[in-house]
Amino acid sequence: MKEKSVKSLARSLTVWLNFLFENPSSCGCDPARFIGESDGSDLSLGGEAREVLLSNGKRESGPGRRVGFDGLWRGPKRQRDLSWRGDGSDEVGQDGFLGSTFSGLKTSLQEICSFEDLKERMRMYLSLGSCKEIFEALTQVTKNIDEGRLKMRASCPIVSDVGMKEKAVRILMSYNPIWLRIGLYVILGGDSLLPNGDVNSEQENAFLRMVLEKQFLSHTGLAKAHAYNKQVEGLYRPGYYEKLGNVILKRFLLLVIIIDRAKSQTSLPLKYGIDGLDGGSPPLFSLKSSIKSSRQLIIDFLSSDVMHGEGNVLAHLVIVGYKVTYQQNPLIEYDFRVTDLFEDLRDGVRLCRAIQLKPPSILMKVVVPSDTQKKSLVNCGIALQYLKQAGVPLLDEDGTEILGEDVVNGDKELTLSLLWNLFVHLQLPLLISKTLILEEISNIRGVAVESSSTQTLLDLLLSWIQVLQVSDILEHNGVCNGQSVMVLLVFLSVQLLVKRNMDKLNFHKLLGFGCQGPNSTSSSTEWNNDKARRTPLEKYGMYFAFMVDRHHFVNLKKSITVIQKATRAWIAQRHCEGSTICNQMQNPDLINAATVIQSCIRGHIAKSAYAQRVVSLKEKGSVMAQDDIGHFAATKIPSHYRGWLMRKSFACKKGATRIIQRSFRSSRSRRYFQIQRQQNASVIIIQSHVRGWLSRRQAYREIDLFIRIQSFWKGYCARKNARGQLLNLRLRMEKSAANVDDRRRLINRLVAALSELLSMRSVSGILHTCATLDVATELSQKCCEELVAAGAVGTLLKLIRSVSRSIPDQQVLKHALSTLRNLARYPHLTEILVQSHGCVETILLEFVRNKEEGYFVASELLKKICVSKNGAKAIRSSPALFKRLNNFAEELARKARNDKRNERNLPAREHAERRLKEVVELLKLIANANANANA
Repeated sequence: MKEKSVKSLARSLTVWLNFLFENPSSCGCDPARFIGESDGSDLSLGGEAREVLLSNGKRESGPGRRVGFDGLWRGPKRQRDLSWRGDGSDEVGQDGFLGSTFSGLKTSLQEICSFEDLKERMRMYLSLGSCKEIFEALTQVTKNIDEGRLKMRASCPIVSDVGMKEKAVRILMSYNPIWLRIGLYVILGGDSLLPNGDVNSEQENAFLRMVLEKQFLSHTGLAKAHAYNKQVEGLYRPGYYEKLGNVILKRFLLLVIIIDRAKSQTSLPLKYGIDGLDGGSPPLFSLKSSIKSSRQLIIDFLSSDVMHGEGNVLAHLVIVGYKVTYQQNPLIEYDFRVTDLFEDLRDGVRLCRAIQLKPPSILMKVVVPSDTQKKSLVNCGIALQYLKQAGVPLLDEDGTEILGEDVVNGDKELTLSLLWNLFVHLQLPLLISKTLILEEISNIRGVAVESSSTQTLLDLLLSWIQVLQVSDILEHNGVCNGQSVMVLLVFLSVQLLVKRNMDKLNFHKLLGFGCQGPNSTSSSTEWNNDKARRTPLEKYGMYFAFMVDRHHFVNLKKSITVIQKATRAWIAQRHCEGSTICNQMQNPDLINAATVIQSCIRGHIAKSAYAQRVVSLKEKGSVMAQDDIGHFAATKIPSHYRGWLMRKSFACKKGATRIIQRSFRSSRSRRYFQIQRQQNASVIIIQSHVRGWLSRRQAYREIDLFIRIQSFWKGYCARKNARGQLLNLRLRMEKSAANVDDRRRLINRLVAALSELLSMRSVSGILHTCATLDVATELSQKCCEELVAAGAVGTLLKLIRSVSRSIPDQQVLKHALSTLRNLARYPHLTEILVQSHGCVETILLEFVRNKEEGYFVASELLKKICVSKNGAKAIRSSPALFKRLNNFAEELARKARNDKRNERNLPAREHAERRLKEVVELLKLIANANANANA
């Protein structure tokens, strides 16, 4: 039985707490009183209830004074702030917006929105002081953006990168749809963005996403101005993404600061209650979002992947005066619903909330989230401390002290005792008037009952139930108003227990636990004594159930009586109408006679009234004729006088007009003369500059001719003087050539060096010999022919095959390939190269393997070979080599595409493109030679 009683009381208190959290005003705890919006003059409340609300309702505020926040939340179509019309609380005038203070900001925001329209829309949600703060901050921010000190990356990845664009939209969707619509409406305009209907539907979210992607993160004007072809989307001229990034950056910072200021202006401070629940405005961020502050939103949106050269972008914005401060409190998102009473009260947050609705607020000290036992103990300790200050006893019926550890550990009996004490000492005074219940008891007993200071509200309630017995509640005009004991009992039985059958109320279980009757003895732990103590309360519950049944019966009886009266009246009226119709049908002559008599009487009355009216009109006309003569005489003189005054005024105005016109014409003539004089001076200056320029040009031409003649003459004199020296030099050269040794000639020395090339062991000697062969073959065709005749082709091919990948050997390879390239300049020597064994294969392999300068030398050599008649045929005759060449071309093309995508450094990319160009040209030469051969 005791366990059932505990469960019954737990269910009752659970429903009471849920009802208190959802409808605090129905429990006498109107949150509007806490924030200063109620004057405590509701006469329907009891005297003690009014005293409690007047003493505790307006926290930290005197009578008639508002607390420090901007009123309750109003819709988006609310009236403008009075401060914009000059009669508000702000003392800032409108001159700050009409002058040149924000001219730079107005110019910077031209690509985003009209500055005048922006001010008009901001007036709907912000005060004048807030708007001025926003404009001052944006002036510095837009200046930094326009000057390039704060900008996005040149490619604008927030638009060009699909993943980052989706991330940006997701971050902006962290806002509550109501606030996001307001911010977009202020920036973009359009009544379709005003919040209306269901703001949390899927269709609403899809609409906001579409607006963000198509309007907020794009700009139609910039796209049209930078488009190469207006028929093709996505192709823009250089500079488009940079300008678009600046526009998006300005839009985002404007959106964030407007929403932040609007929310800060309309939010409810924590010391007055929970914002969005006890007043204020809707939450700024959605419950599902991980972003809970404006600063975090800016950091996530303007990350290092988006901004150019920015470390901490928020610090940069703070330096230039851009500050956002709103941080969403976790209590706004806390679910106060109670499902398991003992488990849900362990963290102490719901207990503090129940106390906050009655004594002064304690939300400033609540720790949320209370995910550890230590935090839960802190919250419960704060709640018990405030209850103790409010005079609530922290003892159960056995005298055991209730501690915070008991609530955290889930002790059922102590927790229920604490809630019952909270209900009795804080809830009952808000619903019961001690004076009214004493008057009701006096009315029922017929004897005046004096108030006793020792009697509590609960004692009076029990006394009222005891003396009521079977009396009809409605017959005594007793406690049947909104704040009487009847409302309390109905609230406890219907709202808490949610039972329509009053016979099953078990009222003794609700009132008997944790509170003793006035005549009861000391409590005992034995169950029999406890049951005997609760027997009177069971009788009171039976009396109460009987009274409720009696009340329903009286209401039913009254309803039946009213229905019967209405039915009888309708039947009687129907019988009366039927009898009247029958009488009219039986006496038609009497009716006609009465009609004729009535018509004659009405005609006589009308004729008499007409005759009297004619007589009165004649008398009135004679009087008016006499009055008209006097009136004409009295109005003639004033009319002439007014005409004279009008002519005099006209003459004065005419003279003044002439003086003004004369002054205006004089001023215009002087201004025209000044303009003509300035024009003449300008013409003279321009002519003087043109004449000077023509003279200087003629002088420059003459000087150039002089210099040219002098240079020709000096050249002629120099050639004349050097003619004898050249003749002497030629004779000396011929003499020395006749005496030279044949073995010391260049050709013979090259042939000797070629024969010793393969036998040399010094890399420097080989490199010197190859360099000499390269230079000699480049300058002399005869040297090329002699070297080919001496077997230079085979020697060089062997040398090419034997070199390694070291730097000196690569230099030797380059000179050897260059020597072969010099030999291939002559067609008859090219054929010898092609016919040499392994020549084409060796050169082609070096072309494919080499990545340095030798690659391009080998490319030129292969081009010369392919131009010859048998060169391309020799390459095509080897399918393996030709296939390798094609694969090499495909690999270079793939690398070039990757380099463009990865944005590598420019020199490396140009080198790769040049290599690809060489191999493509070589393949084209081979293909053309093959086509010509087939033709």
